[in-house]
Amino acid sequence: MAEKVKPLKTSKFKFSLKSKVLKRVIISIVIVAILAGAGFGIYRFVQGRKNRNQTVQQRTARVTRGDITVSVTGSGPIESAQSVDLTSTVSSTITNVFFKDGDSVKKGDVIFELESQDAKNKIDSIKSQIDDVNSSIADVQESIKNLVITAPISGYVKNLNAQEGDRISKGLSVLTIIDTSKLKVTLPFSAALFDKVKIGAPAVVYIPDISQSIQGTVSYLGNTTYTNDYGGKVFDVEITISNPGALKEGMKASAEIKVGAEVYLSTQDATLEYVDKENVKAKVDGEVSEIFARNNQFVEKGAVLLKLSNDDLSKQLKNYQTQLKNLQDQLKDAEDNLENYYIKAPFDGVVTNINFKKGDNIKAGEVLATVFDNKNLVFRVDIDELDIAKIKVGQKVNITVDALPETQTNPLTGKVAKIPLEGTTQNGVTTYSVTISIDNPKNLKIGMNANAEIIVDQKQDVLMVPLEAVQKFGNRYFVFVKSSSQNSTQEGQTGGFFPQGGFGNNQQSSAQGSQNWRQRWQQEGSSTENTQQSTSSQSRGSWSQNSQGTGSSSQLRTRRMASLLGSSYYKGAVLRPVEVGINNDSYIEIVSGLSEGDIVVLPPLSTGSTSTQTQTQQGFNIMGGFGGPGGGMPGEFRQFRQNQSGTGRTNQSSGSQGSNTNR
Repeated sequence: MAEKVKPLKTSKFKFSLKSKVLKRVIISIVIVAILAGAGFGIYRFVQGRKNRNQTVQQRTARVTRGDITVSVTGSGPIESAQSVDLTSTVSSTITNVFFKDGDSVKKGDVIFELESQDAKNKIDSIKSQIDDVNSSIADVQESIKNLVITAPISGYVKNLNAQEGDRISKGLSVLTIIDTSKLKVTLPFSAALFDKVKIGAPAVVYIPDISQSIQGTVSYLGNTTYTNDYGGKVFDVEITISNPGALKEGMKASAEIKVGAEVYLSTQDATLEYVDKENVKAKVDGEVSEIFARNNQFVEKGAVLLKLSNDDLSKQLKNYQTQLKNLQDQLKDAEDNLENYYIKAPFDGVVTNINFKKGDNIKAGEVLATVFDNKNLVFRVDIDELDIAKIKVGQKVNITVDALPETQTNPLTGKVAKIPLEGTTQNGVTTYSVTISIDNPKNLKIGMNANAEIIVDQKQDVLMVPLEAVQKFGNRYFVFVKSSSQNSTQEGQTGGFFPQGGFGNNQQSSAQGSQNWRQRWQQEGSSTENTQQSTSSQSRGSWSQNSQGTGSSSQLRTRRMASLLGSSYYKGAVLRPVEVGINNDSYIEIVSGLSEGDIVVLPPLSTGSTSTQTQTQQGFNIMGGFGGPGGGMPGEFRQFRQNQSGTGRTNQSSGSQGSNTNR
């Protein structure tokens, strides 16, 4: 039993020894940590004292002259301005395919031809019906025209017996018109004269009833000879004479014709007839509605003699005209339907995706191929709702293409072609898909990514300063202008904040003016301590302020403002009011208040800033104490920045415009 207890005592001793070693190690670690922390604290304290003793460099920039461009940017894939799927509106069989994939086509080119015999037959049938109806219309129109009876010749009216209201049938004689100025007589002459006399030969006609002879003219020759009642060979000769006034139809007459030295007498007498005598007949059924002539009245050729009426003809005409209109509409529909059997290119372009071949049966609505415009290319860019009001149709666009490096230095050009009325909202942000057309899309292919710089405003050869140099007080803008000691006092007097009770004194130096500024700010801060309210607003891509301080915050900002105005950083600079124009993200136009070559002071930077972006932001933060996002007192100065999510370019003509200068 005694031997078993001894091992237990030895184990307890070893455990106690290990605990003491562990405690010593822990104590050592704690001591080292305390010493390290103390050393770091001392280092930070010393470094902080050192930093406080350092002087912040004054940043300046020169007022220069150049070009300012305000633009809005976006990007999107290039696509055809128009692309159309070719479909058939009819079911049929393809009889011809005139192009293959990738072929260029012109507007109106037939790409597919379909079996169309039934459609053609229908057109032929309708055309035949139209011809029949047109013929009927012509007949009715002629009948309506014939309701007006006119004189076929000039002469005297004879045998007019019709009265108004009489019903006259087609073919009925209405009256006779006789021209009494000329008469004719047909006389037989000996066949010996047959080959000797000619039409137009002179003749002498004897009228026994008035015992006169009248000169006449041969107007007709019979073309054959015949035997008269006395067995002699004769032929007929017609002679026309003018009526001296006493001649009448029915009088007996004979004649002689002289040929050379020989005189031939007619073998028999004949009766006189009027040359022009027309029996006027009705050419259509109708009722006499008006009579314009009377018997023995002389009328000229074409004069209206009677008018008939026939309501049935008017009804027939209207009916035929209605039929014609319906048939013409049917013909147009049939011809339009025939066009459906010829699938044509809707515009110049390239045909692709030809899915069928000759002999294939197709159904209505099937897509046969696609035609796209390879000459007019566009792309669409999403424009933020904050910028869409700046975009106008026709605005110039500079275009770069990722796949074409040369466009980075020599951009393509285009213009805004279309602006949608409705935007698309996603995650609370509304954008508008604006269409950009490319002026000369050479070397471009559909699908390439294009970048657009839409020029919304542009000015050339204007005075400008970096955007961060401009401060805003109420509705006015100011810059700190670097001045020589020689003119510092004068600029401090007139270039102080405001001449109306401003923060300077016309009789004091700039140093005294700064003291007055601080006092003024302190007074305004305390007077508004209990009445002002603080607000702030933040917008995408920019910030602006419309805020007022309250209580101790207002006093703190007032002291910071007064301290800044009197700080050594702005030594040798005065605050000068300016009128500003357009601006982009880098530069702002100075309309008045500065001259080319003036040096402006930019906001100070924090120690250790390295990048341009960081420096610019820190400059804003410094101003934020009294005019930045944190709010400030009323009428405060604040860093000027226009609400704008786009970009811009600035072309400068002289000076150190490309970068800010630290002095």
